[in-house]
Amino acid sequence: MASYQVPVMKNTIGSTAHLLFGPVEAALPFGLTVALLAVATTLVSTTLRRRLTDGSEREQLQERVQQVNDRLEAARERGDEAAVERLTERQRELTGKQLGAMKQMVRPMVYTMLVTVPVFLWLSWLTVNPAAATSPAVQFLPFVGRIAWTARLVGPMQVWMVWYFVCSVLSSVVGKRAVQRARPLVSQ
Repeated sequence: MASYQVPVMKNTIGSTAHLLFGPVEAALPFGLTVALLAVATTLVSTTLRRRLTDGSEREQLQERVQQVNDRLEAARERGDEAAVERLTERQRELTGKQLGAMKQMVRPMVYTMLVTVPVFLWLSWLTVNPAAATSPAVQFLPFVGRIAWTARLVGPMQVWMVWYFVCSVLSSVVGKRAVQRARPLVSQ
């Protein structure tokens, strides 16, 4: 992460990643390259998250928490102090388990960063290193018109970053919907 701020590290990682991604960028328009890399990193992160976390365990835990909350509310309405005390203790126990489940969700993020950070770093390196870029610096975008990829749209967010995030979010939504639709077919 320090490589975003340290120019020597940024140039080293950027030029090394350029060996891998440069031919893709040379063959495709820059916007399509950004979209392709956003989709690829989203697929990698989604796959890692699915492989390294157990969603069914998390769902069961959420169901148990909801059941305990419902029973606790009913016990409070009845005025059953013994049940309230017992269910409050069970609620604390389940909250501790939820914290453990949240820690498990962080682990895939570390592995995902090993893919995402170099890609994002290469893209930022490429936009400030026009000698390496083979695509035009100005692009026509709907609702915006002709704009440079390095122009700032919102705060420090440049056009290429916004495009990357849009492509990443869209591919994530489409991927999740595809998996949800495929799940019933696989179970049959």
